[in-house]
Formats: sequence, structure tokens, C-alpha cells
Amino acid sequence: MRPIKPIIKYPGGKSAELKIIKKYQPKIIDNYIEPFVGGGAVFFDTLPKNKSFINDSSKELMLYYKAIKNNDEKFITFLEKINNIWMETRNIIIDNKNEYLLRYIHNLKLLKSTRTYYKHMPEFKV
Repeated sequence: MRPIKPIIKYPGGKSAELKIIKKYQPKIIDNYIEPFVGGGAVFFDTLPKNKSFINDSSKELMLYYKAIKNNDEKFITFLEKINNIWMETRNIIIDNKNEYLLRYIHNLKLLKSTRTYYKHMPEFKV
């Protein structure tokens, strides 16, 4: 079985330090205990022979991991809905990229003309 990547990004995560951490890990790990799991970079990269235990000071984060561990159908459905909404939004942006580009150019021109207008009014220096 191969290690997997973390399923969420978390502030203060250990992904960047993973190579250094692995240098000091034993080659064979019987049981793994992670007191500050966060995004789980070290946890998901470690393959213990027996059991793994995780903890974090964030109760919400632990509820998240428990929902995944228990294959909570409501939670998984909710995550799928979020993913579907994101993909639909992304597709709308991709399908309408020319419109977004035209709006961007229009806004730049508008901003430039506004600056030019106020340039001649010393009380409104931009």
C-alpha cells in the first residue's frame, strides 16, 4: 500500500517538512500516534504495521476525520455537492472567459480615465 497525500490543506501543515521528518522516522513503525494531525501530511505518509491514532486541538477537524473514517453518507454527499458546485462555477468561468476578459479590459480603461480626470484636480490626488 502506498502513502496518500493529505486530503485538506491546513495552516502550519508539515507537508514542506515531510522529507526531513522521514529521515528521523524508524523504517518500521508498529503503532503511529499523531497528537497534532492538522492536514495529516505525516499521518497519511506513514504506514504503520498495526494501528494509527490521531488527535488535534480542533474539535471540528476531528469531527471531519471521524466523518470520513465512518464513511458518513450525509457528509460525503455534502462534500460531493460542494465539489459539483465548484466544477460548475469553474466551467462557467471557462466557457465565458472572453466576457470576463472584456469586463477586465473595460474596468482598466474606466480606472485609467478616472485617474486622468482626477489628475487635474489637486484636491483629489490619486
